[in-house]
Amino acid sequence: MAFPIRTVNPLDINPSTGVGVSLNYATEGVFDTTYTTFQATKNNLLNFLLTGQGQRYLNPTFGFGLQSYLFEQLNNETSAALEDDIQSAIGELFPTVTVEELTINLLQDTNQLDITLTFSIGSESDTVNITLG
Repeated sequence: MAFPIRTVNPLDINPSTGVGVSLNYATEGVFDTTYTTFQATKNNLLNFLLTGQGQRYLNPTFGFGLQSYLFEQLNNETSAALEDDIQSAIGELFPTVTVEELTINLLQDTNQLDITLTFSIGSESDTVNITLG
């Protein structure tokens, strides 16, 4: 019987070593340590999507800038353009991330964007929900 070969990132071998930092606004402290490369990549992905270009010191081209889409006219064309932009930006800057599903709901009455992104890295997958408005 064959067993699948599981590849492990060398950073994940030592479970007590922090790999990255998570910004969790729901807890008392500002920073939470992440211990796996999957969690660090997830936090980096969220940080990228919520950061506007020009906001990162000494790296003005970093960031996607979802907030700028709130001031656009929300319609199906905007939704399709946003979906294409997100997928191409993730493909360029996060080559290990595979976008499994990307759903953008436009709430035109309240001018809100509800984005659900399901992604995978290797055999692990997770879902990120972002509501802007």
